[in-house]
Amino acid sequence: MNLRLALLIGLMAGCSPTVRPYPGLETAAAPEPAEVQEDGLSRRDARVGLQVARAAASFIGQDRFRCDGQDVRYDCSGLVHAAYARAGFDLALRNSAGLHALAKERGVHHRRRHPFPGDVVFFDNTWDANRDGRVNDPLSHVAIVEAVDTDTDTITLIHKGSKGVVRIWMNLARPDVSVDASGVWVNSFLRAKSSRDPKGTRYLSGQLFRGFASFWRDEGLRTEAAVADGD
Repeated sequence: MNLRLALLIGLMAGCSPTVRPYPGLETAAAPEPAEVQEDGLSRRDARVGLQVARAAASFIGQDRFRCDGQDVRYDCSGLVHAAYARAGFDLALRNSAGLHALAKERGVHHRRRHPFPGDVVFFDNTWDANRDGRVNDPLSHVAIVEAVDTDTDTITLIHKGSKGVVRIWMNLARPDVSVDASGVWVNSFLRAKSSRDPKGTRYLSGQLFRGFASFWRDEGLRTEAAVADGD
């Protein structure tokens, strides 16, 4: 199964307001989600995660996020808030660090190689968030898992970057590989290169990965029934 047949476009960088483009990939159509790992999940639970993933995909190409008739800030954590709200969950409007703290508090944080559709992904050092010229910016970006290719270990993500809401890719089994021998992207660039970067700076999604959070498994965060497929 290959979820990533695509055309070459300019990259989507992290939450940084000013970044230079890098090559990336965007699929012509949304990939079909891979089979959800059971891991004790009921089919209902699995559907909820998929609804979050589909809600995130519905924002691709959009230039704003609206929840209950109101605009939500247009950044990476705003996408997470809006996608979960559309699926019937209230995460409040938190930044990346706030979402990570909530995941730890609610016991839904994990680091599996194969996450679940709907999971939130955390990244470190995707840009110089504190503007001190150093690579010391934990929890600087978030995205949402759309699908997992268990044959190749490549994960399709949806995020809000410098190119708007787009798909990117990550592979935790091969975090240092950007493009494979066949020309298919394995890990997208999340940090823009700079001549001021210290030696050893990392740029790829798999290198900057911090962890996942399955907020959709937490009934305590639910506000209403999740939207039906196709709504």
